[in-house]
Amino acid sequence: MTTGKKVSKLRRRKRDNIWEFDYSIRPGEWKEKSTGTRIRKEANSFLAKFRRQLEDDCLPNDMSRWTLSEAINYFLELRRPPNRALRTWKAEKSRLGSVLKLMGDKKLESIDLADFELYQVGRRRQGIVEWCINKELYLLRSILDRANMWNGQLARLYKPLKTKVSDIGKALTHEQLAKLVKTALQNEEWRVTMYGSVLAANTGLRGEEVRQLRLGSIDLDGRVLQVVRATAKNDSAARRIPLNKDALTAAFALYQRALRLGGKEPEHYLLPACLSRHTKTFDPLNGRRGFDPDLHQQSWRSSWESLTEAAGFAGFNFHSLRHTFITHMVEEGVPLEHIQTMVGHLSAAMVRHYSHIATQVLHKDVAVLDSKPVLAHLTEAELLGLPEMAPATVN
Repeated sequence: MTTGKKVSKLRRRKRDNIWEFDYSIRPGEWKEKSTGTRIRKEANSFLAKFRRQLEDDCLPNDMSRWTLSEAINYFLELRRPPNRALRTWKAEKSRLGSVLKLMGDKKLESIDLADFELYQVGRRRQGIVEWCINKELYLLRSILDRANMWNGQLARLYKPLKTKVSDIGKALTHEQLAKLVKTALQNEEWRVTMYGSVLAANTGLRGEEVRQLRLGSIDLDGRVLQVVRATAKNDSAARRIPLNKDALTAAFALYQRALRLGGKEPEHYLLPACLSRHTKTFDPLNGRRGFDPDLHQQSWRSSWESLTEAAGFAGFNFHSLRHTFITHMVEEGVPLEHIQTMVGHLSAAMVRHYSHIATQVLHKDVAVLDSKPVLAHLTEAELLGLPEMAPATVN
């Protein structure tokens, strides 16, 4: 039985002497293919590679003739929210922007192993860590895969950079976290960030998940908070997280502050946006004052950098507080599947598989962190001593 895959001999094109040939992937249907060269040796190499691709069913599709910028725009459009979480989409857009800038706007069909290896070298020279470079090239691989180009030698020989454990995440000890709290209490401008960090270190929340919490997401009486799908990174990141003593105390302090700043409705944000910080001329909020509970705080980078430097942890990444939570839970012997459920590392199918893990069990899990609390020594007056804050009651 014949497959219909055939390739003719090389011949010169009369108008320009370029070597070309014909090929067929089904009986009776032939297409013309140019080698793009007048040199016989190069044409033979092109023909041999084409034969292998044809036999392996891995011929590049029409997308392979797109430029890298065209392919990136198409790829990002397919993944635009709500298909991907907004912050994930923005991160992918930024990473692919780096790829385009360093690799150049070449056609996909011209990208080879050397481009990947030179990109790795170039980004390392720029001081970019290995795990970040791997993520950037993973996105490029996804684009090439759509063009049916991630195969053969490229897929076989490409090697991601080895990632250092220190690049993945560091963890604060209980004593270091206590020092962070003690340092923050010396400066009112650091308190909100400090409570956010205590919440992250005791729940495994991502920084953006903390900033996008709403009042209705927090059940202080039930000692649990809800990360909803709209603000989660993916399906598995939407989850319910029990609160231990430190997390509950931090959530209570921020909840009280939100009430004082105008938060009333369940959909209002736990960390309302400070309008006076919008100072860029093109920002529509520029010139406004006060706080808006309908908008959430966008960043705490400045206060976080100042706080960690004062505490002696300069350069410590806020996201590593998530790693701090995981590390402490592992050290206390909490089952891995319970930790995965709380931090949202599982696939949606696995989350459903572990849905039998009762909330009471997870409460017992996070309670292991209560042996070394960092906020227990604060009086209520000290606890509520937040900027723009006066005591209020929880409705």
